[in-house]
This record gives sequence, structure tokens and C-alpha cells, in this order.
Amino acid sequence: MNNRRCVIICAPRTNSPQELAAIYTAADVFVNPTYEDNYPTVNLEAQACGTRVVTYDTGGSRETIKVGIK
Repeated sequence: MNNRRCVIICAPRTNSPQELAAIYTAADVFVNPTYEDNYPTVNLEAQACGTRVVTYDTGGSRETIKVGIK
């Protein structure tokens, strides 16, 4: 039996780059449920902090994600 828990946290808005980087770094995965985003910088920011990103294969998201990377 798997005893792992899943905790979903919605982070508050911040204007501090240091705080944002700390939030991304603390996360196991970043979910960006966008259907239309020409250049989703949040995906790049999360990846730069070593966080895996889950998003739709639409718009600019497909250009920021490498499929199959583990």
C-alpha cells in the first residue's frame, strides 16, 4: 500500500524574485493548466529551478517542454 500523500498548494502572488524561486524550488511539480499562452515564462522559471512542469500541449507550452524527460 502506498502511504504517500498528495498536497496541492496554490501559492500567493509575489513580487519578490527570490520568494518565487524558493516556491518553485520547494515544489515537486508545477502545473500550468493554460490552453492559450504564446510564451509561458512560468514554465521556464519552474524548470530553471529544477521543478518538473505539467502543462497542455498548446501554444508556446509545447516549445518549453521536452516530452518524455524524467
